Amino acid sequence: MVKLGIVINGRGGVGKDTLCDFAAKAYRTVNVSSVTPIKRIAAENGWKGEKTPEARRFLAELKRVFTEYNDLPNRYALAEYGKFVEDPEKQIFFVHIREGAEIEKFVRGAKCFDGAKCVTLLVTSERCSGTYGNTSDDMVENYTYDYTFANDGELSRMEEEFITFIAFMIERECGIDTRNAALTPDIAIKARNWIRGADISSTERRSDVSNKFSRQFFCRYASSA
Repeated sequence: MVKLGIVINGRGGVGKDTLCDFAAKAYRTVNVSSVTPIKRIAAENGWKGEKTPEARRFLAELKRVFTEYNDLPNRYALAEYGKFVEDPEKQIFFVHIREGAEIEKFVRGAKCFDGAKCVTLLVTSERCSGTYGNTSDDMVENYTYDYTFANDGELSRMEEEFITFIAFMIERECGIDTRNAALTPDIAIKARNWIRGADISSTERRSDVSNKFSRQFFCRYASSA
């Protein structure tokens, strides 16, 4: 059974939610954010959903305060993850967490749940560079992620690449043949062929695996397009 938790992170604007929407076309997904309870509190006190640098700083600081006070963001995220683990219909759980320390805290907590694996994913994009003026965005790369996905290219191509990327993670993390996953036949074949040719030793560090995946995947995709 496919049951994979993915902590997804990246600077504002890299397209994390768009990628999650892509995955939802192939899998039964859950998409939550550790900042959701913070946004609810902020909305009750004047925040109108804007994503300006000032608003991002406000939310980041409010989240920091609640994290130090009662760990509200992490408690919320783990509660949602627990619901996912118990739901036999759901396959992929995306949780958006920005700060490295909070990611590590969630990953440790997720290990207490049986029946699902949990990995971390950094999304990058050439569109998003420079500084944002808040630590939640500016420090996203100060963590060692299990996987990295470069969200650069046309939407239609990114959709196919990301679904194939998810198939690769399922194969490695859950030990499930992607031919049996909820993929369209053409994408499943590409994923299966790539995984067979990856030749990744289990003794390699995850960062090496991620780098090798990025190189081999894009070379194979370009040659088959």
